[in-house]
Formats: sequence, C-alpha cells, structure tokens
Amino acid sequence: MKNYALFSENGRFIGFTNFKPVNGLYKEMPDSFDPTTSVYTGDYETGGLKDIKELHPRDYREANVDKKWVLLESEMNREAGLVITEESGYPLFKQLNIIMEVLHKNQDKIELTPEFVKMYDAIQEVRFNVKASVESYKEAPRANVIAKEEERLFIEKYTQQQLNIKDEPVDIQPIQ
Repeated sequence: MKNYALFSENGRFIGFTNFKPVNGLYKEMPDSFDPTTSVYTGDYETGGLKDIKELHPRDYREANVDKKWVLLESEMNREAGLVITEESGYPLFKQLNIIMEVLHKNQDKIELTPEFVKMYDAIQEVRFNVKASVESYKEAPRANVIAKEEERLFIEKYTQQQLNIKDEPVDIQPIQ
C-alpha cells in the first residue's frame, strides 16, 4: 500500500495518509516508508524523509513541534490484520482450514482443537493490543485518533480545509 505526505497550500507539511489525494500538494512515499522509523522534515520544496535515528532529539522535536499525529482506526485495524495474517502466520486460508477442521472433527459437538485455541489466542492478543493502543492514543496529547465511523467525514473536512480542495463538478470536453 502506498503512503503519501500531505502539504498545505503554502507547502507546510501536514501529515501522512494512505489514500492518494486528488488535488493539493502531496508527495508519494517510497515503498520502504515506515512512519514509525521516519519523519518528514522541512516543507514541500526543501523537505524530505529522515530516519529518526539520524536526527538529534532537538531536531526531531523542532521538526514536529506543532504537529499532531493523525491516526486512522481503520489503518490500525488493517495493520492488526497484517500481524494476524503475515507475522503470526495465519493467512485467511489457514484460518479457514483450522476452523473447517474443528467443525469437521466435531460434527456432533463443538470441541476446540489445539490449533484453533492457538490461533484464537493469537488473534485475541492482537485485537486486545490494538484496542489498548487506540485507547492509549486517545489519551495522548499529541495524537488525534479518528474513529472508523468518523474517518470519511474527517477526510472530507480535512481535505477541504487544509488543502482547499473543492468538490465542484469537472466539465470534461472531448479532445478535438
């Protein structure tokens, strides 16, 4: 999934997003971009990504002194899905195979297999950690957690206010 750096009309860095803006100033981030290890310093013209390890603490604070993180709950859920399917080794087909095995082995009664219990425990741990992270970020003074139900409204409001994007119809003329 691609990530993009968003900028205000005057070129000031606003934040990162995983949707491609239709208007306004933005830069496409490299495929290797990791928002937990990189920070954008500077503005649209002169700025760029820097590894957090390369910055002195003072530089990192100055680069981010007045910025809040924008955390989309659905993005955190997507990351949890990646942890479950890739890092924990439970891709969807494997989850389904384990569930089918449980149902097939226990046609007359439901009894959990060790594989099911192991998968269930791993998934529950990831879900608990994501929920705890969301609640923790909600309490952080420099974070602005956007709930799933509010994301579309936030993005629409954000792009209209920060990037001055107008939702006016476009008149498309045929090429002559």
